[in-house]
Amino acid sequence: MQQDDEIRGTIRIGTTSSMANAYFPTLLREFSETYPHIKLMLKTSDYFDNLYEKLKQNEIDFALFIDRKMVYKDCNTVVDHPEDMIFIASPDNPLAGQKDIPIREVVKSGFITSDQEVSYPRFLDDYCKDNGIDYDPIMEVSSIIAISEIVASSNSVSFIPRSSIVRALEQGRVVALDVEKDFKCRMYSQIVYRREKWIEPHLGLFMEFVRNRIKRIYDEDIDE
Repeated sequence: MQQDDEIRGTIRIGTTSSMANAYFPTLLREFSETYPHIKLMLKTSDYFDNLYEKLKQNEIDFALFIDRKMVYKDCNTVVDHPEDMIFIASPDNPLAGQKDIPIREVVKSGFITSDQEVSYPRFLDDYCKDNGIDYDPIMEVSSIIAISEIVASSNSVSFIPRSSIVRALEQGRVVALDVEKDFKCRMYSQIVYRREKWIEPHLGLFMEFVRNRIKRIYDEDIDE
């Protein structure tokens, strides 16, 4: 029987830019350091439909994404944790420091949206339409890193997952706005694989590692 540190193989992972900019790079590094004989291949797409198609065609082993909680009859879920969605602005933005800001004021001018094919920009767009809020972003940018840089150096505002911008928040280059409490956007970080897929030892190791590591990350956030 193989010991864990002797197991070899290749893991093909498809993910979105939101996850690629969040805690996932650290998780991959830690996994690689723990299991140096297992090769990791990371493919990025901003559209879950693309990832789902790659899963069905067995071009990737796992898909990682942030979206509404999804249930696919032909997929199993490794993890699904709630994701904190926030509006970000520069510390110098007039909205920074205000409390209970109406969404109408947040999106009024200078708003930058992520790619509209991604789940959370669509959620905000639908919310504004349903509540009669004028919403006309000045810019659509697919890169969260680019969004954070633009927001940090302007009076623009954007709406993104907190986990994808932790470093900029910690450095004080952007701040999370305190918006009206009635606004609720429930998204989840999810990792799935094809139900019919044969789970080889190296894939099983990855699943166990990811479950334990992500649980620890969220437990640490709760303690803080």
